[in-house]
Amino acid sequence: MPTMPKKKLYLNLGISLGIVLALFVLNSVLARDATDRLTTLTKLQSDETFRQDAVQALVTLQKDSVRADRYRNALQTILPSQDDVLSIQKDFRNLAKSHTLTSFTFSFGAEQAGTAGGPSSLSFQFSARGAFTDFIAFMKEVESSSYLVAVDSLNLTFGQKDINASVRGKVFFNTP
Repeated sequence: MPTMPKKKLYLNLGISLGIVLALFVLNSVLARDATDRLTTLTKLQSDETFRQDAVQALVTLQKDSVRADRYRNALQTILPSQDDVLSIQKDFRNLAKSHTLTSFTFSFGAEQAGTAGGPSSLSFQFSARGAFTDFIAFMKEVESSSYLVAVDSLNLTFGQKDINASVRGKVFFNTP
């Protein structure tokens, strides 16, 4: 085997080392690029999953909205108008008389405007005196009346023969 001069040996070693170093740098760059692309791909897949879930939620909301509109429309036809709701005072007074309740007083409170297609409400308070069974019959008729009424509080004070009842609530109505 012939001996190579040192210069040629160093040149070959330098070229070999340069090639190895270049391959190492290229490998590092390609590995980092692959990692970056994998991260981007994972994020894109996550975004796509989120979009699919959002679309599915939107489809569900649209279906529920159609169903809610049917109930909203039914509610709008059931509820009295703002003018009609004011006759509740006279109607409840007549009901109280028909159930032999005495000392019937009725007053309106604050009006609360409806929100986003929801009904408006008008608070009220009434009190009456009479037999417990008559009061229960009166409240059953209030419940089955054409008014949508929510009772917020009911206070009963029992006497020897009859009761004193005080009721706070609200009646719902349709606003144009």
